[in-house]
Amino acid sequence: MTEWKHILPDDQPISEEVLLRYAAGKATPEEVHAIEKQMSDLPMMDDALEGLQQMGSTQSIQSAVQELNARLQYDTRAKKTSRIKKPIQNEGWIIQAVVIMLLLSILAYWVIHTYYKK
Repeated sequence: MTEWKHILPDDQPISEEVLLRYAAGKATPEEVHAIEKQMSDLPMMDDALEGLQQMGSTQSIQSAVQELNARLQYDTRAKKTSRIKKPIQNEGWIIQAVVIMLLLSILAYWVIHTYYKK
């Protein structure tokens, strides 16, 4: 079940700082080689780096990440509050209606049986 959380391979995890340096063109040759190796193995990594390069500065990337995290927290909080079980309003009227329906059903059953026995 926890496999969906690990979308990048565990053998060579690449940190966020290294990815940002690569997107800015300031990564070391070893880091460039490791990132490009993962890009050849994972098409998602290529798409992620392309998105980072399109974003531009690291400040805009960080602000976008903060905005996405805030939206995610808001959306998940909203979903949790909607799951709270709401109390039934006018519960007394509902109970009375159910009791009356049961009594009418019993009365109808009794009338039908007494009519057919004659």
